[in-house]
Amino acid sequence: MFERCHVFPLHKYAVPATSTVEDLLGPRMYLALTDDSYGLPRKYRLSRTVEQMPDEPVLKTVHNAFATRQAKVAKFDPMIPAEYLFRSNHRRIEKLPGADEAFARFETLFSGVNGIL
Repeated sequence: MFERCHVFPLHKYAVPATSTVEDLLGPRMYLALTDDSYGLPRKYRLSRTVEQMPDEPVLKTVHNAFATRQAKVAKFDPMIPAEYLFRSNHRRIEKLPGADEAFARFETLFSGVNGIL
């Protein structure tokens, strides 16, 4: 039914079932992206210190990590990693852990979109 209505639910392309758009990037890539965009010191890098819960959207994991960290960083704003990603060149993006898996998820999504055009 969704396909006839041209709706593409995120849970078809990312996990968990309650995915947000950040889950299309995947937890490894999004945590590293957040580390880079906030310039977190090695000691506080989320990609090294946060355990991603399989049934929790990565955005919630990052919000919780920022709320409980002793790191001297600003309050988490999901626009900061988004703007960083938008402004980054392709070489920097390709170096992020999990980039290949993220590209594959987006390719699957866009193949579905192209299929209705």
